[in-house]
Amino acid sequence: YILPSDKRQRFMQLPGSRLGLFNYDNVYLKTGVTFIVKGEIPAMLMHQLGFQVCAPTGGEGSGRRQAFRWNTALALSSIVVIGDNDAPGKALAQKRADLFGAMLVFPPERYKDVDEWILDEEHVAVNQIRAWREQAKNLY
Repeated sequence: YILPSDKRQRFMQLPGSRLGLFNYDNVYLKTGVTFIVKGEIPAMLMHQLGFQVCAPTGGEGSGRRQAFRWNTALALSSIVVIGDNDAPGKALAQKRADLFGAMLVFPPERYKDVDEWILDEEHVAVNQIRAWREQAKNLY
């Protein structure tokens, strides 16, 4: 999908597929640490705060087939998956982290997801996300 205003590819999606990669232009063949979050809203929020981030357009349920398609875009990145603090979110985030050989992190237990945490405690959340980024740099 090309946004008419800036002519950059924002989504990666195969013909006939409803599952793509949101914020594709922010991560395509970039080095450094890329965060994978559950959806477009947390990805937009983290991107606005200066993080290299993407999200599956099919949500947390996007699996192995989609991850394989994203490997090219994310090939040069160290990946950190930020999961949700509910049972399905934790299980799906673990699967995604396993698929990418990624570091897996979660917001504090009192928050369901990373965007809720950022909106409630922006300074604390951003500092912790930066710390995860630094930790991921040292792991890979």
